[in-house]
Amino acid sequence: MGGEISANCAADFPDLPRSLVVIDSGFIANSGPFRGSGEGAAERIAQSRAHMLETQALSLEELIARCRVESPGWDEEELGPWAESKLQVSPEYGRFFAQEKRPWQEIFASIQCPMLLLVGEPHLDSHTAWDAAVQATGIWQQGQLIHIAGAGHNVQRDRWETFMARITAWMAAH
Repeated sequence: MGGEISANCAADFPDLPRSLVVIDSGFIANSGPFRGSGEGAAERIAQSRAHMLETQALSLEELIARCRVESPGWDEEELGPWAESKLQVSPEYGRFFAQEKRPWQEIFASIQCPMLLLVGEPHLDSHTAWDAAVQATGIWQQGQLIHIAGAGHNVQRDRWETFMARITAWMAAH
């Protein structure tokens, strides 16, 4: 969601960003639940709403315990803020994904600043489609694709040291 919003901003307002970092964003896909489509919108919105309401029925402590089990590699410092964010998000967040959107290829082709795309492993719930990430390397004007082995969608939480080394080096150069 954040990667999509930031990429649209960089495409529409090219004088604003010095550079752009997109971390495992699901809108970079040629199909799937995050690509932005009105198809089946009512059902998808209802499913995301039900899932979020079920999640928000848990206490902060229960969410932290669940996160410990589901993401055992995360640092303890990450668990509380992650759980708090789940309690604060609107159950209607799914509406963002259930609407027609500009194709990611058009957005990336319009971005003029240097761009870094960090992606995790598909089998660990990475949201960026690998075929689309590879396709992006032929579309953007100035970009770099970095795959973080052993990370899922939460690249920075799953592989903090690797993430920081890669992003620090890239930011220093851009």
